[in-house]
Amino acid sequence: MENLEKTTIEEKLLVAHSNKSCGQATYYDPWYHNRTTSNGDIYNRYSLSAALADDLPFGKYKVTHKGHSVIVKGNDRGAFSPRIADLSEQAFIDLAGSTEKGVIHVCLERL
Repeated sequence: MENLEKTTIEEKLLVAHSNKSCGQATYYDPWYHNRTTSNGDIYNRYSLSAALADDLPFGKYKVTHKGHSVIVKGNDRGAFSPRIADLSEQAFIDLAGSTEKGVIHVCLERL
């Protein structure tokens, strides 16, 4: 398993003054495909969506990992500490290249 980078001091300062949050993210288990999310949407593992930590509002987010980014719809709850997001399988693959890593470091910016 990949060694997760720690949030840098610069990231922490940026987060304190913006709509940006950085931390760990994983992806939904395929079992959730076609099930209802917290806001009533039907989860599709091939769409770009995310379950967010309780302190993040629903809405659109730019998710960045090592220079790659995707725009997701935050429409569910269930990313529990220390994670800030559980990404759809497609969003995770678009960022990490595969689901092999399991957990990646991301930054979420509310749009």
